[in-house]
Amino acid sequence: MFVNTVVFEIKKALNNKLFLAAVLTGCVIVSISAFENAIGEYIGASEMAQREARMGMEYNTGTYMSPFGRWVGVEGYSLSSSILYFVFPFLICIPYGWSYCVERNSGYEKQVVLRCGKRTYYVAKLIAVFVSGGLTMLIPLVYHFLFLCLVYPLYRPLSVEMVYLGIFPSNLFSLEFYTHPFVYVALMCLLNFLFCGLLACVCLPVTFFVKNRIAVTLVPFAMLLGLRYIQQMFFTSETAGGLEINPMYFLNGMRATTNGQVVLIELAVLAALTLGPVLIWGKNHEIF
Repeated sequence: MFVNTVVFEIKKALNNKLFLAAVLTGCVIVSISAFENAIGEYIGASEMAQREARMGMEYNTGTYMSPFGRWVGVEGYSLSSSILYFVFPFLICIPYGWSYCVERNSGYEKQVVLRCGKRTYYVAKLIAVFVSGGLTMLIPLVYHFLFLCLVYPLYRPLSVEMVYLGIFPSNLFSLEFYTHPFVYVALMCLLNFLFCGLLACVCLPVTFFVKNRIAVTLVPFAMLLGLRYIQQMFFTSETAGGLEINPMYFLNGMRATTNGQVVLIELAVLAALTLGPVLIWGKNHEIF
């Protein structure tokens, strides 16, 4: 019964127009990033070619002009990259973060609980929200990287060009970036999937107390903005050890000036903030 309920909830989460709209929005944003880079590098190459003609120098594109250096999951200077990592806390909640709010208000919750039980229903709902939120971010990231693989040569990043790439020793997974770049891409995709899935799950315990679904989907976005405000007001680079603690920033490789300990602690806190209230609510909440 539990597996069937989980599968049913995941199908509901992925087979809806809002999930498709959110994914397409993310893909449009990263496509703009590819267009930005292509135009900028065409102009730069043209200027360099003119300089070659005047000075007799041979133009070298550099290994930083590769999918690894231009992927939106790494570069943090383009407008589209900034937009993606600013709006994603709201974008990942659009597909299914509001679902329990609607089902509770409509009375659908009572019908499902009669068939499968409260805890099964709430945990299945949590898993579905996690999967939909994670995929909403993961699909555009994978799409953008695969697209860049068709455009740029697969040069392995060189540490001597880190000033162009923006990945320094203080950045998360920097060693993997320069030694096993495909592993780095996989790790950053996994990190984005986990955080986005858990952030989307924050909507579920909020719906236990809030009936407006628009307000529910805005909670993760407001939470990260609040975290940014607290970080700027109370933590200097010295007191925080120079570590970035906001997922709005460290999920992007160039801005990921953090470490694994911070990442694991925040993952554990998010998991506790979502799973704990859901299990308690599923045990104590009186539906009828």
